[in-house]
Amino acid sequence: MSTDLNIFDILLDPSDMFSFYQKIGTVLKNDRDIATERVRGKALLNTLSLLSYTSMILKYNGEYTKLIDCKTYESFYAELFARIKNIFSDEVAVIINCDKHYDETKNLFYIYANDIPLRYMGLAMLMEQIHVFDRINQREYFIGIEEYKQSIVEYSKQRKKEISLEQLKNKIEENEKAGEMSEQFVLDYEKKRLGAPKNLLVKRVSEIDVTLGYDIVSFNSSQSQQPDRFIEVKSVSKEGFFWSRNEYEIAKLKGENYYLYLVELGRVGDPEYIPDIIQNPAMTVMKSEGWFVEAESYHIKRI
Repeated sequence: MSTDLNIFDILLDPSDMFSFYQKIGTVLKNDRDIATERVRGKALLNTLSLLSYTSMILKYNGEYTKLIDCKTYESFYAELFARIKNIFSDEVAVIINCDKHYDETKNLFYIYANDIPLRYMGLAMLMEQIHVFDRINQREYFIGIEEYKQSIVEYSKQRKKEISLEQLKNKIEENEKAGEMSEQFVLDYEKKRLGAPKNLLVKRVSEIDVTLGYDIVSFNSSQSQQPDRFIEVKSVSKEGFFWSRNEYEIAKLKGENYYLYLVELGRVGDPEYIPDIIQNPAMTVMKSEGWFVEAESYHIKRI
């Protein structure tokens, strides 16, 4: 960890922090000047420490000066958070990589405030106050998922790899690579099918949360007001494909809005290739004579 996170526990409100920063080097030149500030105590001292630690200001020979002159509120917090991300990278990563939940009505991921470790809450509160992400209500944070996509994806891949090593020791890397290629193909296909501007809202949710029961969130048409096409992508061969119990249960819940996209990787280079699209597979696959469904494993316990 970079330093004591207590520095974030009590800080000046964002507007007061910016006002305090603006006065450094002019109205506030030394500790005696700072002692006359209207807002005093731990919030003021922690703010002073944070600005010093992030090299926004400097104390030299008893005199304070700005090391960077941000003229606006927005530029000040953009610069401050850029420095926080650099210095407190591990701490920011812990917050950003908390478990994600998906809200279908808003087509957004969020994290519960209760999922953030308590000692990181001061930093999380600052991130909220300066609108790095927004708190929707008293329990949830919606975060700027796109800005942090890369760090989340890398974390998610690592977690998936750890799980597979523990639970699926015989799973080979080629299967995962094939799955990623198939999902990327379907993502591009859906964006092309919908066109602008709806294509911007299509999301590959499997990168963030592997427990949803589907890989891609899309729309049945450009008139859809919220996501109504939930796609599970399968890379298929003559041996068929595996469909998990969780995916099947979600398919039953989603009904007509759930789709299987079956992708033959050998054909994705063909610009005319269209994947095999199966709507409501809980009915059209599981209850159809056109498919052979074979149980590959059993849940067994003593009685």
